[in-house]
Amino acid sequence: TYTVLVVGASWPTKCWPDGHFAMLGDWLYNHGVIPVLVGSGPVETQKAAEIAAKMDIPPIDLVGKLNFKQLAYLFQQSAAVVGGDTGPTHLAVGIGAKTVMLMGPTYPCRTGPYGQMENLLVVDRDCRECMKRVCPLGHDCMAVIKPEQVEEKLKALVPALNAVTI
Repeated sequence: TYTVLVVGASWPTKCWPDGHFAMLGDWLYNHGVIPVLVGSGPVETQKAAEIAAKMDIPPIDLVGKLNFKQLAYLFQQSAAVVGGDTGPTHLAVGIGAKTVMLMGPTYPCRTGPYGQMENLLVVDRDCRECMKRVCPLGHDCMAVIKPEQVEEKLKALVPALNAVTI
Protein backbone atom coordinates (compact mmCIF):
# COMPACT_ATOMS: atom_id res chain seq x y z
CA THR A 1 0.00 0.00 0.00
CA TYR A 2 1.27 3.47 -0.83
CA THR A 3 0.23 7.11 -0.59
CA VAL A 4 1.37 9.67 -3.15
CA LEU A 5 2.74 13.00 -1.95
CA VAL A 6 2.68 15.81 -4.54
CA VAL A 7 5.66 17.82 -3.33
CA GLY A 8 5.50 21.07 -5.29
CA ALA A 9 3.37 23.73 -6.92
CA SER A 10 3.90 26.58 -9.34
CA TRP A 11 3.82 29.22 -6.58
CA PRO A 12 6.12 29.04 -3.54
CA THR A 13 3.17 30.12 -1.37
CA LYS A 14 1.25 26.96 -2.38
CA CYS A 15 4.04 24.58 -1.24
CA TRP A 16 3.83 22.63 2.00
CA PRO A 17 7.17 22.66 3.91
CA ASP A 18 9.69 19.86 3.33
CA GLY A 19 9.83 19.08 7.04
CA HIS A 20 6.05 18.60 7.16
CA PHE A 21 6.20 16.19 4.20
CA ALA A 22 9.05 14.32 5.93
CA MET A 23 7.08 13.98 9.18
CA LEU A 24 4.05 12.74 7.24
CA GLY A 25 6.23 10.29 5.30
CA ASP A 26 7.70 8.86 8.51
CA TRP A 27 4.18 8.54 9.97
CA LEU A 28 3.02 6.68 6.84
CA TYR A 29 5.93 4.25 7.04
CA ASN A 30 5.16 3.67 10.72
CA HIS A 31 1.64 2.68 9.66
CA GLY A 32 2.80 0.27 6.95
CA VAL A 33 2.14 2.65 4.05
CA ILE A 34 4.92 3.59 1.61
CA PRO A 35 5.20 7.32 0.76
CA VAL A 36 5.80 8.02 -2.93
CA LEU A 37 6.92 11.51 -4.00
CA VAL A 38 5.84 12.97 -7.36
CA GLY A 39 6.38 16.25 -9.15
CA SER A 40 8.52 17.58 -11.98
CA GLY A 41 11.35 19.96 -12.69
CA PRO A 42 14.55 20.90 -10.90
CA VAL A 43 12.91 22.76 -8.00
CA GLU A 44 10.72 19.78 -7.13
CA THR A 45 13.64 17.38 -7.62
CA GLN A 46 15.57 19.38 -5.01
CA LYS A 47 12.52 19.52 -2.75
CA ALA A 48 12.17 15.72 -2.93
CA ALA A 49 15.85 15.29 -2.03
CA GLU A 50 15.42 17.56 0.99
CA ILE A 51 12.30 15.67 2.11
CA ALA A 52 14.11 12.32 1.78
CA ALA A 53 17.11 13.64 3.75
CA LYS A 54 14.81 14.53 6.67
CA MET A 55 13.08 11.13 6.79
CA ASP A 56 14.09 8.08 8.83
CA ILE A 57 13.62 5.87 5.75
CA PRO A 58 13.80 7.52 2.32
CA PRO A 59 10.53 7.51 0.35
CA ILE A 60 10.15 6.29 -3.20
CA ASP A 61 11.11 9.31 -5.31
CA LEU A 62 9.38 9.44 -8.70
CA VAL A 63 9.78 13.19 -9.21
CA GLY A 64 10.40 13.83 -12.91
CA LYS A 65 10.16 10.14 -13.79
CA LEU A 66 6.53 9.72 -14.87
CA ASN A 67 4.53 10.75 -17.90
CA PHE A 68 0.90 11.84 -17.59
CA LYS A 69 -0.61 8.36 -18.05
CA GLN A 70 1.80 6.82 -15.55
CA LEU A 71 1.01 9.52 -13.01
CA ALA A 72 -2.74 8.96 -13.45
CA TYR A 73 -2.28 5.20 -13.00
CA LEU A 74 -0.15 5.75 -9.89
CA PHE A 75 -2.93 7.90 -8.41
CA GLN A 76 -5.63 5.35 -9.31
CA GLN A 77 -3.80 2.54 -7.52
CA SER A 78 -2.82 4.57 -4.43
CA ALA A 79 -4.45 4.43 -1.01
CA ALA A 80 -4.55 8.24 -1.08
CA VAL A 81 -2.92 11.38 -2.49
CA VAL A 82 -1.78 14.47 -0.56
CA GLY A 83 -0.89 17.74 -2.27
CA GLY A 84 -1.49 21.44 -2.64
CA ASP A 85 -3.41 23.44 -5.22
CA THR A 86 -1.49 22.18 -8.25
CA GLY A 87 -2.11 20.26 -11.48
CA PRO A 88 -1.18 16.77 -10.30
CA THR A 89 -3.37 17.06 -7.20
CA HIS A 90 -6.28 18.19 -9.38
CA LEU A 91 -5.63 15.21 -11.65
CA ALA A 92 -5.89 12.90 -8.62
CA VAL A 93 -9.21 14.47 -7.62
CA GLY A 94 -10.46 14.31 -11.22
CA ILE A 95 -9.82 10.59 -11.58
CA GLY A 96 -11.45 9.85 -8.23
CA ALA A 97 -8.40 9.09 -6.09
CA LYS A 98 -8.91 9.77 -2.39
CA THR A 99 -7.19 13.14 -2.07
CA VAL A 100 -6.29 15.45 0.79
CA MET A 101 -5.75 18.94 -0.65
CA LEU A 102 -3.84 21.63 1.24
CA MET A 103 -4.70 25.24 0.42
CA GLY A 104 -3.54 28.67 1.56
CA PRO A 105 -3.28 31.57 -0.90
CA THR A 106 -5.95 30.39 -3.34
CA TYR A 107 -9.75 30.11 -3.15
CA PRO A 108 -11.11 26.69 -2.10
CA CYS A 109 -14.50 27.54 -3.60
CA ARG A 110 -12.84 28.00 -7.00
CA THR A 111 -10.00 25.45 -7.05
CA GLY A 112 -10.69 23.13 -4.12
CA PRO A 113 -11.04 19.35 -4.51
CA TYR A 114 -14.37 19.15 -6.36
CA GLY A 115 -16.44 16.31 -4.93
CA GLN A 116 -14.01 15.88 -2.01
CA MET A 117 -14.32 19.18 -0.14
CA GLU A 118 -14.46 17.25 3.15
CA ASN A 119 -10.81 16.30 2.49
CA LEU A 120 -9.68 19.92 2.21
CA LEU A 121 -7.36 21.58 4.73
CA VAL A 122 -7.17 25.37 4.54
CA VAL A 123 -4.60 27.57 6.25
CA ASP A 124 -6.00 29.13 9.42
CA ARG A 125 -4.85 32.73 8.89
CA ASP A 126 -6.83 35.91 8.29
CA CYS A 127 -4.73 36.57 5.17
CA ARG A 128 -5.52 33.22 3.49
CA GLU A 129 -6.88 33.37 -0.07
CA CYS A 130 -4.63 36.37 -0.78
CA MET A 131 -3.80 35.10 -4.30
CA LYS A 132 -0.14 36.13 -3.85
CA ARG A 133 2.74 34.14 -5.34
CA VAL A 134 5.05 35.68 -2.75
CA CYS A 135 3.84 36.58 0.74
CA PRO A 136 4.14 40.34 1.36
CA LEU A 137 4.02 39.62 5.13
CA GLY A 138 6.88 37.10 5.03
CA HIS A 139 4.74 34.19 6.27
CA ASP A 140 5.32 30.56 5.36
CA CYS A 141 1.59 30.28 4.83
CA MET A 142 1.34 26.54 4.32
CA ALA A 143 3.40 25.73 7.44
CA VAL A 144 0.25 26.49 9.47
CA ILE A 145 -1.21 23.17 8.25
CA LYS A 146 0.41 20.60 10.53
CA PRO A 147 1.22 17.00 9.58
CA GLU A 148 -1.12 15.81 12.35
CA GLN A 149 -4.05 17.48 10.58
CA VAL A 150 -3.21 15.64 7.37
CA GLU A 151 -2.84 12.38 9.31
CA GLU A 152 -6.37 12.80 10.69
CA LYS A 153 -7.78 13.33 7.19
CA LEU A 154 -5.86 10.28 5.93
CA LYS A 155 -7.19 8.12 8.78
CA ALA A 156 -10.72 8.96 7.64
CA LEU A 157 -9.89 8.01 4.03
CA VAL A 158 -7.71 4.93 4.59
CA PRO A 159 -9.08 2.63 7.32
CA ALA A 160 -5.78 0.68 7.54
CA LEU A 161 -4.11 3.83 8.93
CA ASN A 162 -6.18 3.50 12.10
CA ALA A 163 -4.29 0.33 13.06
CA VAL A 164 -1.64 0.28 15.75
CA THR A 165 1.67 1.78 14.61
CA ILE A 166 4.60 -0.47 13.79
